[in-house]
Amino acid sequence: MERNTKNINPKQGGICPVFVKNILKVREFLSLWDGPKNTIIEARNYILFVIILFTAGLIYGYVNLQDNQHFYEIFQNLLKTHQAKSYFPYIIKIFVRNSIVAYISMRFGIFLGIFPTFSSFFNGLMVGWLKTTFEKISGFNLFLLLLPHGIFELSAMFIAWGIGIWRVKLLFVPNFEEAAKVSLKRIHKVYVTVILPLLLIAAVIEGRAML
Repeated sequence: MERNTKNINPKQGGICPVFVKNILKVREFLSLWDGPKNTIIEARNYILFVIILFTAGLIYGYVNLQDNQHFYEIFQNLLKTHQAKSYFPYIIKIFVRNSIVAYISMRFGIFLGIFPTFSSFFNGLMVGWLKTTFEKISGFNLFLLLLPHGIFELSAMFIAWGIGIWRVKLLFVPNFEEAAKVSLKRIHKVYVTVILPLLLIAAVIEGRAML
């Protein structure tokens, strides 16, 4: 007696239908990344541009900003802002701060890319200044200090800064308002599915390292 296997309904019982149903759910979940992935690919040249800006700021900060009092005050203020007696308030402060900076960069970068351009260069300056000011910290140790959370935080910020500058090109398209609306929806998807998760991981790692 032959068994009819032509039509398999995932809602029916059995191991095979359940497996097929789970595969479909995984495919549906992964499809959520298609839009953000395409946006990041389109903005890849601008992301590369902010990485170069960051690196230039780092080099300039290391060479020219040793014992700079202004940067020392900024650094002290950042430390005071992030002071917390327990783990969760600390990571929440870091996460909220970085999330706001990332969103402003993506949302308002359309205004000639001023904020993301400045932000990427300035953050490079701060890292360069840290190295040249605290000479006791070797370059390798500084790298190890920043790497655990920096690999996630900087990845998120590079994407946010790059996409912010990428949106400047909308100023030169014929139907600006419609293009801006579509672009806004796209950056929100990137923000929710890519930027926020990366920043949350970075905040958790930094919180564990600093407390």
